[in-house]
Amino acid sequence: MTGKLNRRFSNRTIASLAAASFILAGCWFETTTRSTPRVVVFGDSLVDVGTLGYKFTTQGSAPTGATSNKVFPEVIAASMGAAQPCAYFRSTDNGASFTNSATCTGFGVYGGRIVHPDATSPKSLPVQLDAAASTIGAYTNDDLVVISISGNDGADLITAYFALAQGNSASFIALTSKVLGASTVTSLLSADPTTGPAAVGVAYMTALATTTFNLVKSKVLDKGASKVLLANTPKGSVTPRLAIGLANVQAQLGAAARAQVEGLFNQWYQSYNQQLALKFAAEPRVAIFDLYALQETFATTPATYSFTNSKDASCPPVGVDADGPTYNLATCTEAAANGYIASGQNGLISGTKLTGNVTGFVYSDNFHPTPRGHEIAGQVAFNLINARGWGSR
Repeated sequence: MTGKLNRRFSNRTIASLAAASFILAGCWFETTTRSTPRVVVFGDSLVDVGTLGYKFTTQGSAPTGATSNKVFPEVIAASMGAAQPCAYFRSTDNGASFTNSATCTGFGVYGGRIVHPDATSPKSLPVQLDAAASTIGAYTNDDLVVISISGNDGADLITAYFALAQGNSASFIALTSKVLGASTVTSLLSADPTTGPAAVGVAYMTALATTTFNLVKSKVLDKGASKVLLANTPKGSVTPRLAIGLANVQAQLGAAARAQVEGLFNQWYQSYNQQLALKFAAEPRVAIFDLYALQETFATTPATYSFTNSKDASCPPVGVDADGPTYNLATCTEAAANGYIASGQNGLISGTKLTGNVTGFVYSDNFHPTPRGHEIAGQVAFNLINARGWGSR
């Protein structure tokens, strides 16, 4: 398949797919007991509560604060009667620099990764975890730790894979070697040039899950956390962003090729998820939130949660680039989304006339959930932690 991709994938197709994958130091010990539980959050844009002054979903009456629309850790906090986590890392220059808000427990940052190219960036999971350790100290039994990470790591792998398919192996080898080691990557690629890249991807995602386990153990559990909700990787292959890329694959190479590429992506996602479940199987302090399965349900049986559109973005596109339509979530209010839906246009993915309103849509833009999507995710996650007896003190 790799040789075929070398010859026939367009730059636009590769760019669409590359962007597609549906993304701390010393401590002191706290001895007091709080009157209410505390929610501490780590990860990427799915759990970012306002690093840039807004959240990565359709905006409510305000971009952050009491009247803003909630992302799923905030839904959990509300269900627990906990204070809403605010953004610890903050930026007013679109991420060029960051300041810290020491009283906040929302450490998640858009673009978060398990292994970030800049190991000192707040987008690096270890940096987020270390910031919590140095700021809030040890965890207590009143704390619920929520972690959602890995989607952007998977996107990096896909980007590098399709560069490899075009004949540029440098980025693929560099990315995967950083986690697997150069000798392992070289060995897998040499063993079978056709299936080697796929095998490297499986090994890479499996190793990332092990890295996640080690970080959670050493920087969360070993610091006293007794209640950790850890989301697995979402199913990016059902997002609007990836749907555009897969449609391009089908147009150029046929339905079988599309199915093969989509299957490869899902295999990589599941490699991460299976290893994560295996590593934490005997750990009662960690509950795995099956975000992959929930997103699959949204896609295949949306009526389960009263969704009427699980394919199209509900925010109006503001432009087009090599990856397809672009969106601006900072300016996409519920009113703007509802106006776009009511405009009578056809959905860019479904090809059918948009109807209803934003509450019936799974996606705000081509990747991030609507407030309703976050509400459902938060409810499902809260049911999981409640079943563990973690929903209240």
